[in-house]
Amino acid sequence: PQLFDCYAVLDFEATCDNPRQLRPQEVIELPIVLVDATTGARVNEFRTYVQPVINPTLTAFCTELTGIRQVSVDEAPQFSEALLQATAWLDEQLEAHGYQNCLFVTCGDWDLRQMLPAQCVLIGQHVPQRFGRWLNIKNLFRSVAGASKVGMEAMLEILGLPLEGHHHSGLDDSRNIARILAELFRRGGRVELSMLSEADKASS
Repeated sequence: PQLFDCYAVLDFEATCDNPRQLRPQEVIELPIVLVDATTGARVNEFRTYVQPVINPTLTAFCTELTGIRQVSVDEAPQFSEALLQATAWLDEQLEAHGYQNCLFVTCGDWDLRQMLPAQCVLIGQHVPQRFGRWLNIKNLFRSVAGASKVGMEAMLEILGLPLEGHHHSGLDDSRNIARILAELFRRGGRVELSMLSEADKASS
């Protein structure tokens, strides 16, 4: 039997600039794409933009990279409320579909090892326990395709899948990661406990 009955793919976008690095970064988009573990199908999706507090004005570089407009974050909830909305939505979905074991999926470990803990420090909040373990899809990809050290675009290309939407839109990236996940399942990929990342363990 499978370890998990569904996967919650997420890909944060955060405040940024180039060449100057913004410190601290703040989450400005929080998307989730829910995937059925048995069929690989996308079940539902969620997105909220997030209002940054320390650097409330997005840089031109950030808007060009992510496609996120200033008005979208100005009208958005701040992070603590956005996280509540996202987890409430996820709990509703799990209950509605009868899922028992959900695992977050990311492309790389930055979202849940660096960004979420840093964001939670900014708002004086602990990282919710459910975010303490996740699948870095690169580890599943490595087990199926043999390649490592590849990003989302390279994984799509190797699997023969076109890039859909705007790269660095969090929701579009989450949809593309969900498509990679489904294709890896179709090719016989299986999620093993040894592939999982944890908040206190380093991985590529």
